[in-house]
Amino acid sequence: MKQNSLTDIQKSCAMTKGDVKHVIEALVEEVQENLANGNKVKLNQFGTFHMTFCCPGVATSAECTVKNIKRVNIRFVPDKELKLVNNSHAATRSPANVTFALEKLEDKEGGSSDGGNSGGNSGGDGGLDENPLG
Repeated sequence: MKQNSLTDIQKSCAMTKGDVKHVIEALVEEVQENLANGNKVKLNQFGTFHMTFCCPGVATSAECTVKNIKRVNIRFVPDKELKLVNNSHAATRSPANVTFALEKLEDKEGGSSDGGNSGGNSGGDGGLDENPLG
């Protein structure tokens, strides 16, 4: 994030530039985690992020696997409150593909952690009615 953006945000709230940077980094991590878990992420007065997948059609559900996914995109749909300078709205679509990389995390004692996964998703509606960020 650019230093002048951090300074501008700092001026409008009671935080240091370092605090602003950490809050934004935490927000980005939270958005990434929720998208990776299949959830939509709505930021009030800003917009909604969600994942889309590109894959070929299959005849049976048994043929539908993760291996069929050719491309994953993150879509952003702005809220009504977010308007362009000319008072119009715009939905954006990133031309770049999304890549998620798994990295080993270091634990606080200095050893490495495998970042173990506690299992798969238990189903449900993917948290569509939940707003994990407020």
